[in-house]
Amino acid sequence: MMSTENKKFFWLKLKENFFDDKQIKYLRTLPDGDKVVITYLKMQLKSLKTEGILRYDKILPTCEEELSLMLDEDINIVKFTLNALLQINAIEMLEDNTIYMIAMQELIGKEGSSAARTRLYRDRQKQLASHCDSPVTTCDTLVTNCDTEIEIEVDKEKEIEKEKNLEVELEVKKNTIFTICRNKGIELSTNAEEFITNCLRNGMSVEIISYAISEAVDRQIKSWCYIQKILNRYIFEDYKTIEEVKQDTASREKQSQPAYNQKFYDKLYAN
Repeated sequence: MMSTENKKFFWLKLKENFFDDKQIKYLRTLPDGDKVVITYLKMQLKSLKTEGILRYDKILPTCEEELSLMLDEDINIVKFTLNALLQINAIEMLEDNTIYMIAMQELIGKEGSSAARTRLYRDRQKQLASHCDSPVTTCDTLVTNCDTEIEIEVDKEKEIEKEKNLEVELEVKKNTIFTICRNKGIELSTNAEEFITNCLRNGMSVEIISYAISEAVDRQIKSWCYIQKILNRYIFEDYKTIEEVKQDTASREKQSQPAYNQKFYDKLYAN
């Protein structure tokens, strides 16, 4: 018998508004729509343990026939369902006719490492309670080790959550810059977007990038290449704050004044 510790539990997470989803509503409007939705749900269930993958093992001449056998559904319904799912981008057909269920990553539920450790801890507590003859020191060691394992897993999950939050924050910052560029009439290539992403990842603030954009637009220049040169200068000078950037601009503007103007101002302020 497989121990509880080695088992993995999978389930399909359906939201309460599942039937309000636009894709599901569309599928139900099709001929035999309810059968199509049921077939789609069966495909999701069959792909739980493989994280959204339905492999074509070439047991039968076509993947549709093989899927029909696997799902115990009529071949015509299976073919119709696959075509409908491809049309709404709910699945992707790979080169070897393996089916990838695109939405499954958000719908797969499985026992996480933290939950598994917690369950293991509880199981051990039960074992300790039912074996009172065991030396107290041994029991304490088991509990301490289990506590340590749980703490390690909790720390790992915190790090993962932190990374997710940083990625979300990065997306917000990128979209802010992209919106500013669109509003200013500045076109961004893929390379430009990658450059912006790298700047943000390396700690450059949205405020500094926005300032560089404004500096170019004020000069009636709407070329990203020009803006990137400004940002490269900030990077080279290792400016970290908007105050440093503004000081740089002020210094450059002062240096670019005509010599007679500079002498005039020096004499004026000397008096």
